[in-house]
Amino acid sequence: PIAPPAEEPTEAPPEEPTEAPTEEVPALGGTLTHMTWGGAYTEADVQAFLAPFGAEFGVDYATVDAPAEMLAKLQAMAAANDVTVDTIDAGAETAFQAWSEGLLEPLPADVKADLIAACTEDLVTDFGVAIASYADVMACNADAAERCPTTPAEFWDVENFPGPRMLGIDDWYQNMMFALLADGVPASELFPLDVDRALAKLDELKPYVAVWYSSGEQSQQVLRDEEVVMAYMWDGRAWGLVDQGVNMQIEYAGATYAYDYYIVPKGAPNTAAAFEFLRWYATNPEAQAEWMSLIGYGTCNPAAYELLDPAVAERLVGSHMDVAVPVDYDWLSNVDPSVKERWYTWIGE
Repeated sequence: PIAPPAEEPTEAPPEEPTEAPTEEVPALGGTLTHMTWGGAYTEADVQAFLAPFGAEFGVDYATVDAPAEMLAKLQAMAAANDVTVDTIDAGAETAFQAWSEGLLEPLPADVKADLIAACTEDLVTDFGVAIASYADVMACNADAAERCPTTPAEFWDVENFPGPRMLGIDDWYQNMMFALLADGVPASELFPLDVDRALAKLDELKPYVAVWYSSGEQSQQVLRDEEVVMAYMWDGRAWGLVDQGVNMQIEYAGATYAYDYYIVPKGAPNTAAAFEFLRWYATNPEAQAEWMSLIGYGTCNPAAYELLDPAVAERLVGSHMDVAVPVDYDWLSNVDPSVKERWYTWIGE
């Protein structure tokens, strides 16, 4: 017998295309309590960071304003074993000292990797990520000065760049950095600071420093009134003079810069939300650009600067990292207190 012909194989009907499942953001829940600086600064934190993060992750948020009190409050909470905040926007000195005292949570490895990928390794430590970059810049009232200096060496050159100067009375390590730069020390070799050499160089300039300012308002007033013609001063205050109509020349070459850091206290009540907030902040350049436009300080993600109005970006030290000089806070947090005491003794001589 002849076998029947084999049936032609039939192709299965094509499957209907299915949409990839949408990945849902896990709701973390609870409250993120954030310690920060108050006023317009806190308002910018809420608008650009806390509110959108909270909405995305199902987290309530609260703020605690503690300017100039963050380290003391953190130490007191730790001593009482009653930590009530989850994240802190701390100045670098506070952050490094808190870390050295064992008061901070280390970054989980996966969080640290994401922070570095977004913000570069230079702006991430074992305990936090940079926020709020600021600088001490060289600023000159171009209508009042015969010539405006453009480098630390020229700032020290009173013969070719005459006129009364101004420095910050409490900016002891910044002034030592400026002096060493003026004396020819490369930026990469500033730390540990050669205090003897710095003070000797400052001796040369001291007779020409007409004002040792102690507040931002004072620094603006004496330049505006032409009591001095050039200064090292906070960048935000220098640009504020521009907004007031003063013809300022502002130089970032040799400017010292530093950051605050977002940190997580050891024993924070909601560490899951805290570390997720750090990751969210670092990886959201749009939110960072909004925050920079609101408050005028820099952030950590280079992509954020590309989203800014060029006029805003020009005022941020993050746009001048090729010529500005970082402060070594590892050194500063461990320096002997006698170094700072020498500065105030020198001022009083």
